[in-house]
Amino acid sequence: MKVIDTQIQRYLDGENNVSDYWVFDEIIPGEHHFSAPILEQLQLRELRDSIITLLHNFTPLNIQYFDTIFKDWREATKDTSIELVVGCPSVYDMMVRNGVIIIDLQNIDAYLQQGITLSELMQQLLTHELAHVCIRKDYILKEGASFEEKVDYLVFDEGFAHFLADNSDIDPLEYSHYYRESTHQLCEVLKEKAEARQNELLIAMNTNRNYWDKFGAISGKLFLKFSAKSDHTLQGIYAKGYRGFARRILAYRGYEQ
Repeated sequence: MKVIDTQIQRYLDGENNVSDYWVFDEIIPGEHHFSAPILEQLQLRELRDSIITLLHNFTPLNIQYFDTIFKDWREATKDTSIELVVGCPSVYDMMVRNGVIIIDLQNIDAYLQQGITLSELMQQLLTHELAHVCIRKDYILKEGASFEEKVDYLVFDEGFAHFLADNSDIDPLEYSHYYRESTHQLCEVLKEKAEARQNELLIAMNTNRNYWDKFGAISGKLFLKFSAKSDHTLQGIYAKGYRGFARRILAYRGYEQ
């Protein structure tokens, strides 16, 4: 993976045009979003250097699942670029845009203040984004896709990414209320007919700062946690693709057993 820190270096050099960078026009395509950095330059420099060190020889979480689902993931991601930036809105800590993984260091630092180590955080978040890179090489949402196809794709893409970035054991009984709530919201989304509201919902499904309120991602992740009892089952779910994924989730009742 190739690490690019052009925008951060501009900031460290005291340049005035740090918001004039392609990333801030792609967070939400067609809009420009930039939040002025408040992280001190010394902290930013040290964080950048630490992240670059961790990126060398990175191994994702749940490597056995990566090997099962993405047969050639190492080859598929070896030329992936990683942009280190500062200035994304707070809910955008790490993301993929135009095939590039973008890491906002100020938003990463906000997590570190909560007590998680940088190594743990980077493994979770980068596993998530590498999953996106692999998924988007296998499945492409075609231009002109219907609203339901967009919902399917988002839930499939985010569900698998969140699933792969989590190596904890989840008790279906303990987490069934999250599943019910997220699938209830997903069901309501699929009923929406107004185009303007549909566009709002596609953003809202996965951008809430509260993790369990990201109902698009949570419904997909918990469906996989509850239903994928083996590598073979997981591979089969992935092979079916994203079309119809949301309604397959809504029809699932295995968490009640």
